[in-house]
Amino acid sequence: MRMALLSFLLIGFMAARAVAQAPAVSTTTVVPVDPYLDAMSRLKSDDPMQKRKAAEDLSQLRRREAIPALVPLLSDSNAFVRAAGADALGLLRASAAVGKLGEVLTKDKEASVRQSAATALAYIGDPSAADALVQALSDPEPSVRYAAARTLGVMRASKAIPALTKALQDKDVGMRRTAASALGSMGDRSARPAIEGLLADSEPLVRGDAMRSLGLLGDPEAVPALTKALEDPLVTLRMQAAQALARLGSSAGAEAAYMALADKDSQARQQAAAVVGMIGDEKKGLPALNKAFAAEGDANTKRVMDFSRAQLKARLGVKVEASPVVSTGTAVSPPPVKKKKGPAKGKGKPGAKPAAKPAAPATPAP
Repeated sequence: MRMALLSFLLIGFMAARAVAQAPAVSTTTVVPVDPYLDAMSRLKSDDPMQKRKAAEDLSQLRRREAIPALVPLLSDSNAFVRAAGADALGLLRASAAVGKLGEVLTKDKEASVRQSAATALAYIGDPSAADALVQALSDPEPSVRYAAARTLGVMRASKAIPALTKALQDKDVGMRRTAASALGSMGDRSARPAIEGLLADSEPLVRGDAMRSLGLLGDPEAVPALTKALEDPLVTLRMQAAQALARLGSSAGAEAAYMALADKDSQARQQAAAVVGMIGDEKKGLPALNKAFAAEGDANTKRVMDFSRAQLKARLGVKVEASPVVSTGTAVSPPPVKKKKGPAKGKGKPGAKPAAKPAAPATPAP
């Protein structure tokens, strides 16, 4: 009896001790952190990575009220922070920062920061930045020159046409390409003669960009030069010239496109299909596309051809077949016709049991 009492007391003591040692349950309510306020506070951090991340977060939040706090980042001692500040200001369309971004574009020591400033100005699209962008076309770093030229094209800054025209003769292949594309985006026909000069460039990519830009300019005076470009040794560039001609309303590239529908290069076949869809006729264009579609083995090219067929039919007012087109090119056979079975063995003979009379057809519902 005494031992049982001692055991009971020991168990009670241990239970009380466990309860005393158990951690207290907190009743404090957790207040969620406001992402905007959190990012704004991190802009004041001494850690450059924290400031950089804060600028990225603010740009993603699209909180334009953060613009005044982001502008000082353009003068930060850390290049990563300055670049992040420029990116954020561009995404927030901070027109108030255009002057400062132009200064960064022309004076910052780091090429990556200058490039970010040029790209940010493209997002903002303020024409007052054109002077700084034109100056940046002479930047020693190619990536900055490319970004400035692209931004000028996006902005359609006509005052930059002389500088971009000069850049068409740049020794850097990338600069010639970018300048040609920028001039094409502007749509100013005064640049046509200079762009036509690139059709004889030694670099295929430059010739291709020049053809594309001439098509975008919409100047019919470019037709003779583009027709000559149909003789380019590369089939893909011949198709690029044909596409540019089609944009100008010329069918001069039609025959070249019909031939390229059977080319071994799938890209050329896709380009040719696009051209035929734009300028093909019912007599020759549609049969050529149908034949190429039936013979095509590449799934992606087949889809392009199918789209071009639909485009051509819609343009010509041709009715689409009632049966659906199988995009994989697999022919669909009609269901086999079941032969009517003759009478079963023994049926129809003298003495055979007559078949049961068929039930009357159900009366159709009104």
